Amino acid sequence: MPNVENRTIFCADNLAVMRGINSECIDLIYLDPPFNKNKKFTAPIGSSAEGASFKDIFREEDLKDEWVQTIREDQPDLYHYLNGIKGVGKPYNFAYLAYMAIRLIECRRLLKQTGSIYLHCDPTMSHYLKTTMDCIFGEDNFRNEIIWSYTGRLMTSKRSFNSKHDNLLFYSKSKSHEINPITDKIDKTEYIRIKKQKIHQDEEGREWIWGHAGKGKSHEYRIYLDEVMAKGKAFSAEWVIPMINTSSKERTGYPTQKPLALLERIIKASSNEGDVVFDPFCGCATTCVASERLGRSWIGIDIS
Repeated sequence: MPNVENRTIFCADNLAVMRGINSECIDLIYLDPPFNKNKKFTAPIGSSAEGASFKDIFREEDLKDEWVQTIREDQPDLYHYLNGIKGVGKPYNFAYLAYMAIRLIECRRLLKQTGSIYLHCDPTMSHYLKTTMDCIFGEDNFRNEIIWSYTGRLMTSKRSFNSKHDNLLFYSKSKSHEINPITDKIDKTEYIRIKKQKIHQDEEGREWIWGHAGKGKSHEYRIYLDEVMAKGKAFSAEWVIPMINTSSKERTGYPTQKPLALLERIIKASSNEGDVVFDPFCGCATTCVASERLGRSWIGIDIS
């Protein structure tokens, strides 16, 4: 059990807080850390998140010797990897990855053996973070790279395609984890179009189409559309979830706010009612709100 009360949000450096939490007491971790974009993000004046800001800027002078020493002593493979990329890419990549690695080490310690972690990032550093997590959680415990696709204004470019997606690196603590079966709604019109079938009605007015099975698909049977719609379809690793609309009541003005629908999908898939969900970069607390709505216990940390 965690030695922290349910519904607690710490306003502090998450590393110091995590080091004080009991080992193997968390069921699910979601983290949406800085992306290393070399920018400062600030909530607009007049929004409910006014005053909230954070720097997504990392410099070598921000790197602490204690982090590097801990990584070298406790995670030698990780240390060799991080040391090896010092000359690759931008000079502050090493500082960012060391900052992330020391915190991901703590995340792994906090997870139960059945626990899961979702690291939210984007193509800026996803390739480096994937290898970092392989070192900490083990390649065999990598489950998916989930692509969160969202709509937005498309800019014309002669050099690249529009990038309207983020990445979620999904790992488990061990092979004893499980995903809850969650499904998406099926569009009836699209389903009929794909099946290329005419809709019939039985004596009670239920709609159905023909299904075909057997060798040469010689056997016909009825597929009732209400049953198909109720069952839904299983999710793939590409999630199409809209960004929060500018006029939505959900929007707080926090500069990197994620939609509740995204967090609810993660929480439903990788936890059960009563489980403990933890977000060490909780920002405007979307993870905490989604956890509360779904009957989970939760802990959050944010430095702002």
